[in-house]
This record gives sequence, structure tokens and C-alpha cells, in this order.
Amino acid sequence: MLSYAGRGADLSLPRESVLLFPVPSAPILSRDLFLRAPLSDRALVILDATWRQARRMYVRSDALRGLTIARLPDEASPRWRLRMPKRAGQLSTIEAAALGYRLLGEERVAEALERVIDLVAPRVLAARQGDQRILAMAGRLHEKALASSETSEEDELR
Repeated sequence: MLSYAGRGADLSLPRESVLLFPVPSAPILSRDLFLRAPLSDRALVILDATWRQARRMYVRSDALRGLTIARLPDEASPRWRLRMPKRAGQLSTIEAAALGYRLLGEERVAEALERVIDLVAPRVLAARQGDQRILAMAGRLHEKALASSETSEEDELR
């Protein structure tokens, strides 16, 4: 994931990487598109920025402009309405990453990212509204998820 904060960094990306970027003419991200090159020659590149900043990063970076571009399906919709998308298929960075990994068949990665979204989003929404009840409930859900995560990690180690 490339962050807007790192905009001046020299990019060194595997040559067959795929950039997840909302270009209407780009193909929808798929396992077939992604697996055209050996693992050592590819990466899924996701820009962590506002839409305006991401466009600026793309325009200014020769490395990004040289990548294969793929997009998410138009019917993609956010799990939580943290921001109002201007167009269909526009998601937050973490939601785009989760859906992208799901489209690539990486279910465990997608599910882990979705758990993070489900833990953080209610707190963000509650904080915006100043709702202490929702913040307290989100805290309890977070603690429950941590306990569940620790239990599943212990089971995997056995």
C-alpha cells in the first residue's frame, strides 16, 4: 500500500504489479489478470490517499503509470458509510484492499481486513456523533474480537 505521505519516495515495484485504481476503461481486478506473472514479479498496489491525492500520485509517478491498472466492480459498495462516494465503486482504502484481496481469492486476508473495518468504523461514526453509548459498545466489541483472535491463534499453534 502506498501512502500519500510517501509521495516523494522512489518507487521500486515488481515489474508486473497491478495498480488498483478506478479507471472506468480498466478491467475488473481478477485472479486471472493478477496471476499472469510469477509471484516474484508482481504485487497488488493500492494507493492510500484521498481520490484527488491518488490521481495526483498517479499522474506524477512514472512507476505507477507503467503498471497494469485494474478496478473494482461498479457495484462495490462500502460496508460502512464513513464517506459518501462520488461514484459507484469508490470505497475507502481498507475496503478497497479487502475487496481486492477477495477478488484475488485471498479470503483470509479479506476477512482480516473486514474485521478491522468492523471494529474501527462504529467508533469513527460514534465519535463523529459524540455518542458515548456507541463508543462503549464498540469498545466491548473490540475486546470480544481480540479475545476471539487470541483463541484462534492459540488453536492454530496446536
